[in-house]
Amino acid sequence: MKAVQLDFHKTPRQTPWLGLLLTAIGAVAMIWVVDQQDLGKAAAEQLGQREEQYQLRKRKMEEARVAEQKKEPANEKVARILTAQRAHMLPALSVLEQTWTKDIAYTRIDVSVADRNIKLELEARTLDDALALVDAISKKPAIERVTLARQGVKLADPYRPVQTAIEIQWREDKP
Repeated sequence: MKAVQLDFHKTPRQTPWLGLLLTAIGAVAMIWVVDQQDLGKAAAEQLGQREEQYQLRKRKMEEARVAEQKKEPANEKVARILTAQRAHMLPALSVLEQTWTKDIAYTRIDVSVADRNIKLELEARTLDDALALVDAISKKPAIERVTLARQGVKLADPYRPVQTAIEIQWREDKP
């Protein structure tokens, strides 16, 4: 076995090639590790950006879905029901519009599409005006029946108008 040389002032007899080789390999390995760390950080940043884009896209799609849901009814059945309700009461409401006169004031109109019924409260100048309205409404072909539910004079008013409640049943549309 060779003796260990501890005198650093004396030049060694041979060059330590193995030590130099290991030092060079260590330096190359360290440069490679630092490079791999940089590549990993860049990949992590890129993945973070992709995730942010994905979250943004997901949020925008959710907002668009909520906005679309607010625009349209929950399903087609609700849309059909709403359309049918609007279409079925239009003839009855147009009859009220056609028969209105300036001597009549509608104070309350309750429309029930399911029952095909309108409950109408009004004030007229005279009882004759109210009865003329009942006759005019009952003569319309879209109306099945008109009932004068109650009538009375409004005593608190100096003009003494007649308060009347009328129930109107309109005919079912035949498609």
